[in-house]
Amino acid sequence: MSLIRISPSISCLPASAPPLSADVGMVSAANVTWIFDVGSNEDALELINGIKGEKRIVLSHFHADHTDNLNRMETGRDCKIYGGGFTRKKFGQKNIEVTEVNKDLYFDGGIHLFPIPSSHTKGCVGLEHEDFAFLGDSTYCEVKNGKAVYNAGQLQGLIRTLKGLKASRLLLSHKEPLECGREEQISMLEEIYSLREKNQPYIYLKS
Repeated sequence: MSLIRISPSISCLPASAPPLSADVGMVSAANVTWIFDVGSNEDALELINGIKGEKRIVLSHFHADHTDNLNRMETGRDCKIYGGGFTRKKFGQKNIEVTEVNKDLYFDGGIHLFPIPSSHTKGCVGLEHEDFAFLGDSTYCEVKNGKAVYNAGQLQGLIRTLKGLKASRLLLSHKEPLECGREEQISMLEEIYSLREKNQPYIYLKS
């Protein structure tokens, strides 16, 4: 599996299946390598362990395909790790310290971490740098009783969050091509939100 160069400072190792392993993003900024999700396969583990110098890890959410390598990484317990509140709780049970991202955080080199309301799961986090934003699985629906569904309130918050970003290009996990336009994604989500029935908390997608 080959590393894909997105920009001079941003690279991505694409997702795989099987085994199911999320995309792993890397951003070089101010002499620090920011790693967005750590995946679960050997390619991702080898890549991360081979990175020299200071590292910081951002977990988009707690699902295993995005986080399993954290338990096997040589640097997993030494470098600073960021994630949402639910991710922090999950890894706290494993004695791995995760700094909670519950508001916009800004770092040297133009790194912006931010919480994302999401129907997919609790506690999603994104990373914005230059004209790109890593979003993990945060724009995806959840499945209830075998049906694809969005929580209307979370979807509204997600749309608001995307509109507040400066980046025009979004990087979503498990997608080909890797990039999509922010305005295109917002339009698609707004179209889904328009399907909401009055006083209904969920929006069920048609098969």
